[in-house]
Amino acid sequence: MNRHFTTAEAILAVPLDEPERLFAYDGSSLKQEWRRLAALWHPDRNHLEPRAQEVLQHINVLYQTARQKIALGQWEGHGVLALAEDANGSQQDLPYLRRRRFELGECYVGEAFVAYALEKANRDLFDAAIRTIDEFRYADDAMKREISRALPQAEPMTETPNRLVLVLHRNADMVMLGDLVSHFGGRLDPRHAAWVVSGLSSLACYLEWAGLMHGAIAPDTVFVSPKHHAVALMGGWWYATQAGEKLRALPQRTLNAAPPILADAKRAACAVDGELIRQLARDMLGDPGGTRLLREKSIPAAFSQWIAHPAASSAYADYRSWEKAREASFGKRKFVDLPVEAGDIYR
Repeated sequence: MNRHFTTAEAILAVPLDEPERLFAYDGSSLKQEWRRLAALWHPDRNHLEPRAQEVLQHINVLYQTARQKIALGQWEGHGVLALAEDANGSQQDLPYLRRRRFELGECYVGEAFVAYALEKANRDLFDAAIRTIDEFRYADDAMKREISRALPQAEPMTETPNRLVLVLHRNADMVMLGDLVSHFGGRLDPRHAAWVVSGLSSLACYLEWAGLMHGAIAPDTVFVSPKHHAVALMGGWWYATQAGEKLRALPQRTLNAAPPILADAKRAACAVDGELIRQLARDMLGDPGGTRLLREKSIPAAFSQWIAHPAASSAYADYRSWEKAREASFGKRKFVDLPVEAGDIYR
């Protein structure tokens, strides 16, 4: 059993349609894992937890959902992504460790890759992402060394019979942020949420310098290294738009989080990414709606206030305000170990 799902709160926070968050196993060991959990949370055995019966019922529903997903081939754990034949008639199979749906298709996390598969009806967005990634520019070699680590490195374009597939290089220590948050029961320690915000705020400054609005900073587009506290913006580039240009499309998450000016003007604005970083911070702290942050004593007040305050129109000004809030919240920079590895999440 995932050692971070040992409290009633953590298990009850698992959505009933996402059993992969609790059962990180393949179909052959699913029943065994369910039996262990059921024995642990059965009210006849667990006399210390008053909600044991509720937890047991939640586990049972998740188990039945897991069985249905496996039977229908919808399990989002280990599997193989079969690509279309190449010009030589060879077919490449990509074994993956985790599959996640997103608004335009599915994302696959493998040992050394991340693949985003989009329906061919979204070819215009897919092609836009390829162009954006191919045209990343830097002021000098120093900027390139610093920033390129946080940007995707694309493999040659490929496809399946029905989908276009963007395959990106993944360092072995990087994990999808949404998977990391799920691993810890839906909430990160504020100190770890802070270094993710720092990395993204720095990257937002680069995007503004490059004249780009990413437009889709989210748990399924951001990857992080728990070991090195590194942050990379891997997915969502199909929404990236030059600042001031007319928008092609945006995910609903962005429309919900973006400032009203975006909805009115229908043009890209760099401040949108600042709002998305704040939304992501709320997600990492287990309060997507932001209704409890200012009352949550475990979250430093300066951190909560920064999240609640609207993003500045400039990413540089936003970064400066974040640095003040970060230092007021946690003091001078120091490395705080996050005791988890990619293998603990993608096993």
